[in-house]
Amino acid sequence: MTERNETPVLEVENLTKHFAVGSRGLFGGGKQTVKALDGVSFTVGKGKTIAIVGESGCGKSTLGRTLLRLEQPTSGKVRLDGIDVTAASASALRAMRRKMQIVFQDPFSSLHPKMTAAQLVAEPMLLHKVATKKDARARVAALFDLVGLAPYQMDRYPHQFSGGQRQRIAIARALAVEPSLIVCDEPVSALDVSIQAQIINLLTDLQAKLGVSYVFISHDLGVVRYISDEIAVMYLGRVVEQGTKRELFSSPRHPYTQALLSAVPRPDPSYRSQRIVLKGDLPNPLSPPPGCRFSSRCGHARDICRRQEPQLDAASPSHRVACHFWKDLGSLPGRDAARADTAATLPASHNA
Repeated sequence: MTERNETPVLEVENLTKHFAVGSRGLFGGGKQTVKALDGVSFTVGKGKTIAIVGESGCGKSTLGRTLLRLEQPTSGKVRLDGIDVTAASASALRAMRRKMQIVFQDPFSSLHPKMTAAQLVAEPMLLHKVATKKDARARVAALFDLVGLAPYQMDRYPHQFSGGQRQRIAIARALAVEPSLIVCDEPVSALDVSIQAQIINLLTDLQAKLGVSYVFISHDLGVVRYISDEIAVMYLGRVVEQGTKRELFSSPRHPYTQALLSAVPRPDPSYRSQRIVLKGDLPNPLSPPPGCRFSSRCGHARDICRRQEPQLDAASPSHRVACHFWKDLGSLPGRDAARADTAATLPASHNA
């Protein structure tokens, strides 16, 4: 949710992605459909971050790939700097990729093992003609310095770096073409906790310097509290709650969001909160529950929840909730809104 006078870098409108999988019946009569994304909408302003959170299988990574058209959307619109990505031709899309990049979860599998770090970072520059072969090396050295790596490491191969250093290379490669938007798909979940804080600090520093916008995908609300401006909580392909970081951490309204927040570890030994344990497992996405998709695990579900799917309702101008009874549920007790604004404090290390 961007400010009224701000032009969004990214606009997502009723985005859906359906996959046809398997077949029905003993003789394979027709295919079943998984609604991996079902009507997702949000905007991201310049230099802002929206975090997409939820359990594995909720559609987060599919959303990230569909935004960049690595997956073709079934319907809906994605606009980058006002240009419709979903309607772009193949040639136009290649040109647009300079403005939208992605950082994957596992840097070891996303970096070619037979290319040096310098080659990996220079490749998108040369592909998009941001630099010539003559000046590419100097630009790579500058990017290494920007992400906390030493230029003398440029001619090393990915296996010669630590996990945190490889993720810094992946970030440098994404920045090489000066994008407006970077999709960060679980960029720290494969790293040690101390290294996670260093990478989060790096991303926030780069955003402050360069004005780049992020779509930050994660299953960990404890991580996204340090980097996000806004949070969208997903469940089985739909956004069930969306709002500013301060509102979601201080006044979560959806039962699913409340359960996720109750599981976030707190470093304050004096802080006490009651853990909300969800019953059952995530439903089969091939046959989600009728009505509210969360109804099969919700302790507050009533008859209408099993019959009618709730739409996102405005709890405030910047906070929306998809629950029939969010006004009756209140929020978790003991939440301190000021804590939602806490910044990561571990120093970034060049050796991470």
